[in-house]
Amino acid sequence: MTFNYTSADLAQIAANIPNQASAAGLAIIPGVDIIRETDVRIYPFEAEIGDALRVAVMANAPFITVETETFWTSRMRSTEGYEELPLKAERLLEEAEIHNDSLMSVTVKWVASGIVYEWTAQTEWIAPLLTEIDEAVQAAQNEDDAVEDARTEVHYAKLRAAVDALVESPKYRREQVNKRRHIAPAILTEAGLGEINDVLLTHQVMPDANRIVNAKAMEFEDDFRARKRELAGELSSVPDFYMQNTKAGKKLVAIDFLTEKADGYRFLNSNFAVELSDAASVPRNIRAL
Repeated sequence: MTFNYTSADLAQIAANIPNQASAAGLAIIPGVDIIRETDVRIYPFEAEIGDALRVAVMANAPFITVETETFWTSRMRSTEGYEELPLKAERLLEEAEIHNDSLMSVTVKWVASGIVYEWTAQTEWIAPLLTEIDEAVQAAQNEDDAVEDARTEVHYAKLRAAVDALVESPKYRREQVNKRRHIAPAILTEAGLGEINDVLLTHQVMPDANRIVNAKAMEFEDDFRARKRELAGELSSVPDFYMQNTKAGKKLVAIDFLTEKADGYRFLNSNFAVELSDAASVPRNIRAL
């Protein structure tokens, strides 16, 4: 047989326990709080209060304690986890106000031979109510998490798009690294991405874009070094190059030449530009040797 309890049932049980305990030779000690965790739990759905008291007698319990708990929605709202409820959960709690001042549970406990025994009966409506509230809270949390996940995805998608816009911009690729910060905002605006937070732009977007641009520039430099003689011949035929009378002027032309050859990727340093400029400055008959 399975037992269920209404608040009225619990009230009657609580009222009858003193007589039942006295008849069984059990003393009820008020004001005693058994703070140890329960070792033996007697389930109220299968055992009535009379059954629990018989166990107490057989265990030679020196005394029992009886505790009742009354339901109040105000008390629930002050409980951790119930302070700020989502709308659906709050409505459930409001509907439960009809149970205010109703007995919610009756607990009988005792200690015998160092073992803590407990029988706790709850009213039939409290468990479903708490389950529904918890499910409403979890559903609201899941919804909030989904919204936050979507917002986060949009945020990172914008950052990825910003990195791509900088990498794909020839103007950004050809600019010196220490000067790219000044042109990046305009490039992003032209790409339709609007403004990017300065901190994110400086510490996330640009470093990511620079890593990609610099890695690609190094690939071009490695390839160009293997083709140094060929490129020197091309550079020597560039009108702006052979019209320069200084090494500095020739170096600048060589940098522009290499940048164009590298699809707008500017090399991290000018060493190769100097090497190529020197090679292109050697007379062709000597360079061919």
